[in-house]
Amino acid sequence: MNNDNRGVFLNQGFFLWPEPIDGKLLFDLQRAVTSIQRKAQEKSFSWDLEELLLYEKSLSSNRRGGVSDDLVGESIFIIGDPMRFDGIFLKLLEDKSVVKSAKTLLGVDNVVVHFMNVTIKNPIFGRAIAWHRDYPNEFFCTRDSGFIRLMICLDGMSEINGATCFDISSHHISDQEAEQQKRNGKWPLPSERTSVLCCAQGQIAAIHSKVLHGGGMNNGDGERRNIIIQVGKLGAEIVTSNFESMTGTVL
Repeated sequence: MNNDNRGVFLNQGFFLWPEPIDGKLLFDLQRAVTSIQRKAQEKSFSWDLEELLLYEKSLSSNRRGGVSDDLVGESIFIIGDPMRFDGIFLKLLEDKSVVKSAKTLLGVDNVVVHFMNVTIKNPIFGRAIAWHRDYPNEFFCTRDSGFIRLMICLDGMSEINGATCFDISSHHISDQEAEQQKRNGKWPLPSERTSVLCCAQGQIAAIHSKVLHGGGMNNGDGERRNIIIQVGKLGAEIVTSNFESMTGTVL
């Protein structure tokens, strides 16, 4: 394991892994997501797959600059459990950069997948994401904060397309403090030490479960599509009840 990479991650709360995913896999994933988006526009999915899609029109327009529901059409914000749509997403769990980054940054050899989704910021109206911590969360959470999220950037990230912004080292609080903030119903505002993480297609951004992060709207003319994988330590106690196709897969 590369202790230098893990040290930077543990210090600042986020890290851009130096090795991108396989180029052919990146192409196949881009094509798979595009296909899902096209079929969603055509309304050609069965009801059980439709339930896994969160559309922009079903969310408040506040974080997309007030753009109305009729203008966003059938644009997707989140594709849940993407393996249900295309088996290529399972290949991502075999990619050497994904596996190595997960094991290195968690500091263990036995890593387990919690969930996966695709988060999409559509061109022009792709919604801003408020400042938040991933721990604790109500979708898939362990007893403590010992998990991370890997963000595989299919289109790259830039300031104009709503790249993720981090409050540097804001994860240096106790689990109890993070839990209390969640109970209060409002995450703290970021400090002056923030960093916008820009990256190329295929790169992996790792996110500590307690670091404050968010991102602006996609004001560009291209998409910003990221695959999110939450991974944790094998055997960690799960305190939520959601289960997906890839849940429990060991890397």
